[in-house]
Amino acid sequence: MLGILGVGLLAAEEPLRVLVWNTERGSNPYGPAGKERVLKVIKDSKADVVLWQESYPLEGMDETLGAWVSKQLGWNFWQGESPHLAVATRFTPIERDFQHPWHGLGARLKDDAGREFVAWSIWLDHRAPVQWASVAEPSPSDEELLACDTTLSDRFKQAQALLDDLDRRGLLDAQVPVLVGGDWNCSSHLDWTARAAEKFPHRRPLALPISRLMHSAGFDDAFRVVHADPAEHPGTTWTPRGDQREDGSPDPPERIDRLYVKNAIGRPALQPVKATVFPLNPEDARAPRTEAVFPSDHAATLIEFEWVEADGATAGAFEPEPASASPGLDHRAPKEVEPGFAPTRIAWGSCFRESQPCPMLDTLGKEKPELYFALGDNIYGDTQDMGLLRMKYRRLARHPGWRALTDTARVIATWDDHDYGADDSGENYKPREASKEIFLDFFDEPAGSVRRKREGIHASSMLGPEDRRIQCLMLDLRTFRSDLIRDDAKPYPELGRYRALRDDEPQRMMSEAQWAWLEEELNKPARLRLIGLSTQLGSGHNGYEAWANMPKERERFFALLEKTKAEGVILLSGDTHWAEVSLVERPGLYPIYDLTSSSLNQQWDPPGANPNRIGTAYTKPNAGVMDIDWEAGMVKTRILDASGGTRIALEIPMDQLRSGVAGTEADVSGVWESAFGELHLEQDGAAWKGRYPGGSCTLTEQDGVYVGRWSEGERGGVCRFRLSSCGRFLQGAYGRGEGEALLPWPAWRADAVGVEFVK
Repeated sequence: MLGILGVGLLAAEEPLRVLVWNTERGSNPYGPAGKERVLKVIKDSKADVVLWQESYPLEGMDETLGAWVSKQLGWNFWQGESPHLAVATRFTPIERDFQHPWHGLGARLKDDAGREFVAWSIWLDHRAPVQWASVAEPSPSDEELLACDTTLSDRFKQAQALLDDLDRRGLLDAQVPVLVGGDWNCSSHLDWTARAAEKFPHRRPLALPISRLMHSAGFDDAFRVVHADPAEHPGTTWTPRGDQREDGSPDPPERIDRLYVKNAIGRPALQPVKATVFPLNPEDARAPRTEAVFPSDHAATLIEFEWVEADGATAGAFEPEPASASPGLDHRAPKEVEPGFAPTRIAWGSCFRESQPCPMLDTLGKEKPELYFALGDNIYGDTQDMGLLRMKYRRLARHPGWRALTDTARVIATWDDHDYGADDSGENYKPREASKEIFLDFFDEPAGSVRRKREGIHASSMLGPEDRRIQCLMLDLRTFRSDLIRDDAKPYPELGRYRALRDDEPQRMMSEAQWAWLEEELNKPARLRLIGLSTQLGSGHNGYEAWANMPKERERFFALLEKTKAEGVILLSGDTHWAEVSLVERPGLYPIYDLTSSSLNQQWDPPGANPNRIGTAYTKPNAGVMDIDWEAGMVKTRILDASGGTRIALEIPMDQLRSGVAGTEADVSGVWESAFGELHLEQDGAAWKGRYPGGSCTLTEQDGVYVGRWSEGERGGVCRFRLSSCGRFLQGAYGRGEGEALLPWPAWRADAVGVEFVK
C-alpha cells in the first residue's frame, strides 16, 4: 500500500507515465486512419508504458494495432496468445508473464535508472454492466446490482483467478511496484458513494466486489489516489461517445478502465501524482466513427508516477519470497488466559467457500463483534496439494469481507473436513500434519505454542475477570474421528447418507488425550462456557455428519458435563449449510442449546431433519451473533441473514444454565407457532386434540411425552411432542405412513418471550 510514502521523492526527473486504454476492435471501425489517430493519442500522452486491450489485427495488414504502433515508436511490445491484451513500452522487458489469452498478461520492466517494476494488462467479462442494471425499472435491489459482478458475469471469478496467478508468481509479495490496469468492465466502490450519487442519480453507496477485492489484495486505485472525490473528478472512461446506447437506452457514465498500484513496504515506491483522461475534449469522440478525432469507445487514462525513496532501501529488484499462509493479516487469537479481554459481543460462522463473494461477512463486520468463532470449512481446500491449500488460505486473507470482520474481531478457529483437506475425512487423512501447520500459520498461532506441539488443534481460552469469566473451547473433531458408514436404506429422502454406528463398531470423535484435556478444562471455574464445534452435537440423528452418528461418543460428552458439573455451557456449531437451534434436555443436566450457523455464502434447501430442533431452520447465508448482558444475566443470540435481518433470535437466561433450576409449570394446551402453521392444542379428557392448517392430530401423554397420530385427509402417520422445561418450546417429530417419527415438527409459544423465528 502507499503507507510508506512521505519519506522523500527522488531527485527531479521525468515522471513514469502509464496509459491504460481499450482501443475499440483495434481501431478498425474508425477506418484506415484509425491507427494513425491511436498513434497520435499515445504520442500526445508521452506515455512510457501502454497497458492495452483490444490490440486486434489491423484490417488488410498482418500485424495487430499494438504491434504497428510499437514499431512506429521504436518500442518493445508483448502480446500473448490472443490479439487482445498487450504491454507496449519504451523500457526494456526483463521477463514476460502470461495468465490467460483474454484476461491477463504482463511484463517485468526496467526504467532508465535501472529500477524495476511490473506492469500487467487485464480485461474482465463485459456482460451485465452494473450501470445498465441500475437504470432498469423497477429499481433493482443492492443484491441484484451486486449480482452483476458475481453471478450474472464471470468477473469475480476472473479477478480471483488473476490475483491467484499474481500470487503464484510472488507478485503480491514482490519487492518492486506492481501495476495492474485495464478494462475491468465494472464500476468501483470508490465511485458508488453517497457523494457521487448526488451528481450521478444511477449510483448509490454500494460495496462493489471487484474493486474491493483489489484493495484487499493491497492495491491502490491510482486515479483515486490523485482525485479522491468521485463527484468532482469522475474520471469517466465509459463512454466518451455519449450517454445513450445504439438502441437509444441510457448508457450512464462510468470509470470502468482503471490502474491499480501495489508497493512493497520499505522499498522505493511509485506515487501517483497526476491523472488525466483522454480525450480532453469529449466532442472529439462524438462524431461518426470514421470521422471521430478520438478513435475508441473507451476513454484512455494516463497516470503519472514519481518514484519515492524508502529509508535505507536501494532501487528495487524483483525478489520472490516464500508465500506465507496469511499475508498481512493478524487474527489476534486469544491467549490461554486473558483477563483483560472481556468480549460482550461474540460472533460465529462456518462454511465459507473462498472462491465466491460473501456479503454475509460484510454484514457481520458491521455488527463489530469482538471475538469470532471460525467453526470450520473456513476454506474449501479439498486437496492434498499443500501449495494449493496455502494459496486458498491466502485467497481468504485478501477477501474484503474477511478483512472487514477481522478489523474488529479477534479470531479463534477450528477446522472441518474441507479445510482439514478432504470431504468427510477423519483419522485416515494422510497429510493432516502438513495441513495442520498451514492452518495454524494462517490463524497466527505463535511458534512453540502448546497447540503446535500436541496432536490435534483443540484450544482453550479463559477471557475476562473472574466474576464474568468466559471459557472458550474449540474442539478438534477431524484428526481422530473414526470412519462413518453409509446407509443405503434410509427411510426418508430428507435424511443424509450415514447411519448411526452400533455399539460394536468403532466410535471415536476425539482422542483420549483430547477427552482428558476437555475434562480438565471443564473442571476450571467459569461463568459461561462457549464450546465451538465443527459439527453438530445437539441435533438428533439425520444421516448427515454429526455426533449423532456416534451415539456412544455423544453420550460420553453429556456424561462428562454431569461428572464435572460444568455450568454455563452453550454449544456453537457449523457444517450444515443451514442455521437452527437444537435443544438437549436430560435428567441431571440443565438445558443444553446447540446454536448452529452455516453457511456464510452457501445454502442447502430443504434443511436436514432434526427432531431436536426448536423453531424453524434458515437455509440461506447466515452468521450468528451473541450479546452477553451480565447485568441482566442474559445471553441474547441472533442468526442474521446477509442483509442484517434477524432470522432466529433466542434469549437464554444464565440462571437456566446451571443444574438444579426448576422448570416452568406448563402443559401443552394453547396456541403454538409451528413449522406447519399455527397449532392449536386442547385437552379432551385423557387426550389432547390438535388442529393446524390442513390437518389434525390426537395425542396422549406417556411419561412426559405426547404421542399420537396426525392426519391430512388420506395421508397420516405417527407424531410426538415433548414440552421443554422452560415451557417455550415443543420439540416435535413425525413420520409418514407407518414410518418412525424422525422428521422435525418444532413448535413454540406464540407469545414466548425472547424467541423469534422468521422463515
